[in-house]
Amino acid sequence: MSAETHRLALRRIREHVIKHALPSITSIFHGGEPLLIGPQGLDDMALRAQDSLADVTEIRFGLQTNGTLLDEKFVAVARRHKIRIGLSLDGPPAHQNRFRFYPSGRGSAERVERAAALLRDNPDVFGGILCVVNVDVDPTEVWDYLCSFRPKSVDLLLPLSNYDRLPPGAGALHDVLRYGEWLVRFLELWYRAADDKPDIRYFSSIMRLLLGRRSLVESIGIGLVTLIVIESNGDIEAVDSLKSCYAGAASTGLNVRSDSFDRALRAPAVMSRQMGINALCATCRGCAFVTVCGGGYQPHRYSQASGFQRPSIYCASIQLLIQKIAGLMRDELAHTAIPIPSLVEALVDAEIKCPAL
Repeated sequence: MSAETHRLALRRIREHVIKHALPSITSIFHGGEPLLIGPQGLDDMALRAQDSLADVTEIRFGLQTNGTLLDEKFVAVARRHKIRIGLSLDGPPAHQNRFRFYPSGRGSAERVERAAALLRDNPDVFGGILCVVNVDVDPTEVWDYLCSFRPKSVDLLLPLSNYDRLPPGAGALHDVLRYGEWLVRFLELWYRAADDKPDIRYFSSIMRLLLGRRSLVESIGIGLVTLIVIESNGDIEAVDSLKSCYAGAASTGLNVRSDSFDRALRAPAVMSRQMGINALCATCRGCAFVTVCGGGYQPHRYSQASGFQRPSIYCASIQLLIQKIAGLMRDELAHTAIPIPSLVEALVDAEIKCPAL
């Protein structure tokens, strides 16, 4: 993103903050690979944002990187601006090298492992790890490896797949349940671990939703999605994961040069994430799990034939995970004076029934 485009984006952010009296915002440097901008470029962008916004709102920074370029210079910039760095790390080196490699075919694991160790040694800038689930790797191996870097949190991502492109390891829809079984095994490792374990926000969000609170991640629950993407050319887009469905799925046709974020809120790709349960298909709206799962992540509901009007392809897997978490919560609460929430009781005994299968 050029300095000119960044300034235009900041003007749009400033007008939005002032109009809606927002006390704080989070600006996340994302990609592609945001560290390609270099330490000085990142420093310039953070300074520019502070200069433009500090007098009208509190601005917090995040950054998501594959880690291959991370070094002490970037850590110094992150510390100066209190940028929380998230690292994309999918598991042990052999697995990492299978899926994250250079054009030459050389794996990236050695550099990413070095980045993870650097963040482990600088916990004040280490935001956590983003890990894509792979059912062909043992959950215990992944858990032990990720925990060796002492992250504060781990975000688990189900592969960006849909009815037209099933996830790895699934030759048919019924095979997708393997992901639920993997998640349950990972859940058990996390739940039984010592108190200094990282937060698995996908799991803790389900727990929060079972207690009537809001989710911490956008991929689970029916809360409003309050993020927008500004592309490097200034285009305003919906969440970038929609691009996995079809070309232009995240597009709004808007750009910071000519359009406000209020106008973006009226774009279909953005508005659909503001409608909660009303955006879901009739099957999901009538399901006992819907107030927790929220129909599953929007990109996972897509098919060319039905658009987003289907349950998630991971529907049964999510129900299996929610039911397991509800059971663990019920068993633990049974030994306390705290009443067991009715939703927890209901979902422990609910039938797992998914038309996607």
